[in-house]
Amino acid sequence: MKRTTIKTLLVGFTLFFSFELFGQTEVQWADSILEEFQSEEFENYQSKIVQGDSLLVIYKKHSLSCKKIETLIRKSHFQSVSGESAAALNSVNEALKAFKNEECKNDELLPEIHLAYARIYFNMNSPSQAKDYIEKGISTWKNTYHKKSVLVELLNNKGNLCQDLDSQVYYLKLAYKLAIDEDDYHRQQRVITDLGYSYAYEGKFGQAKLYFQQALTLAQKRKAYGSISGIFNNLAGVSEEEGEISRYLDSAYYYAKQKGSIDDMQTAKQNAALFHYQNKSYKKGYNNLWESMLLKDSLFNRDKIYAFAEMEQKFQSELKEQRITFLNKENNNKTNQRNGLIIGIFGLLAFAIIVVIQRNKVNKERKRSDELLLNILPSDVAEELKSTGSAEAKQYNHVTVLFTDFVNFTRISDQLGPQELVKEIHRNFTAYDKIIDKNGLEKIKTIGDAYMAVCGLPKEDPNHAAKVVAAALDIKEWMRENSGAFQVRIGVNSGPVVAGIVGVKKYAYDIWGDTVNLAARMEQNSEPGKINVSQNTYKLLHDKYTFTHRGKLSAKGKGEVEMYFVDPIHSEENLS
Repeated sequence: MKRTTIKTLLVGFTLFFSFELFGQTEVQWADSILEEFQSEEFENYQSKIVQGDSLLVIYKKHSLSCKKIETLIRKSHFQSVSGESAAALNSVNEALKAFKNEECKNDELLPEIHLAYARIYFNMNSPSQAKDYIEKGISTWKNTYHKKSVLVELLNNKGNLCQDLDSQVYYLKLAYKLAIDEDDYHRQQRVITDLGYSYAYEGKFGQAKLYFQQALTLAQKRKAYGSISGIFNNLAGVSEEEGEISRYLDSAYYYAKQKGSIDDMQTAKQNAALFHYQNKSYKKGYNNLWESMLLKDSLFNRDKIYAFAEMEQKFQSELKEQRITFLNKENNNKTNQRNGLIIGIFGLLAFAIIVVIQRNKVNKERKRSDELLLNILPSDVAEELKSTGSAEAKQYNHVTVLFTDFVNFTRISDQLGPQELVKEIHRNFTAYDKIIDKNGLEKIKTIGDAYMAVCGLPKEDPNHAAKVVAAALDIKEWMRENSGAFQVRIGVNSGPVVAGIVGVKKYAYDIWGDTVNLAARMEQNSEPGKINVSQNTYKLLHDKYTFTHRGKLSAKGKGEVEMYFVDPIHSEENLS
């Protein structure tokens, strides 16, 4: 914190004296960063919005309306992609008002303003309004205009909004030809990528692949690693040969790492997880999914870094505005010493504000960290870990373990798309979580389509077996009414287990022992819509529930084991 604040104050003083020491005017400074500001290839759009505010202060002060309008147009785009739709519309409305008031005589800005509106409505999922502004932009375009990139984007967006493939291809190819004439590799790549999407959505994967490969060549010329990573993901999506798909996914991750984009790295790992899972390479699929989860944790840390960077940029922007106000009010003959003193006061005030903000932010992050810890560990274990830095493994002699999985999961997953599959699993497991909490069980983990929970730890519970069976019956009933594509199979066993934390980097609470293994065998030997329990659990509950004796059945690694189905009806006093 101290290092960041000192750096911020030094930057503020540097901005204050740099113009006088090096003879650079405010306008020269603003113009020097305007071209970079107009680029779209940034992840941290919030910092660009703050930068736009600084430019607007300068251009408004010097009545440079054309540059003010250009800044507002680009700022509206960064606001739109950040989800700030209302703010984006305010920015482009301000730009249009300035243009209509003839503050700027540059007619070329009008099609660009229409394009800005189209982008915003497209991001707001309002395609009809986006299409109207695209038509306005094209109709106000003149061949004498120099900024051909605006027409390229208008045609590109028009193609993307067309319903039929032929119309999409027609306008996208017009945009591509114009981008070639302008020698604009960036927009050539974007248009060619969109052509690939158009063919892919129609199921014409061969043609889509050709366009994606062409886009890849353009992205490689630009050394645009983020784009390269995305294109490799697209190529994996339209390819059919497994070895090729695997290579494409590895390349997508490699270039995302080259760029340093954790978002893109996570996307590549998730795609790899789905690919391996669909090809029954479950271990590779699980490993890739686990790595994507670790990257998600990194995203949280990266967001904190961005927040600090954004805070620093806002501080610099405030210093800039204060300096401009000060220069307007004070006589130019005032000494640099007095100027430095006043800026120093502003700096100290800002320092105090940042300290307060940072303290509140640290408290907020600590609270979130505690919530995340409680989400993956039992509360008693989490408290032990926080207070001592470790948590010892313990033996619990009286617990009941529950396992569930989905019947014919592999066959059904082959019939569902990846997104639909994940959505269906999430829907079911979310319901299980609620049932587990309601009945006082502790969720341990999920592995693919398997769900594992336990009762009787870390706090002992004399009703552990009854509570687990009650939860199993609730799950069975929920699946009967809401199952969708899946049927559930449930297994239960009671006995001693050892429980503790696995790993030191990403904590995971787990249980081990023969009781766990036999519970898994109970589930494997169950039937669709049935709850299969061991003799251990039956002995604890035979006077509270009714059972159907199945006799001795063979269980892998256990020989012949007595098994019982739980009958579906039980009384309210079962938990007493």
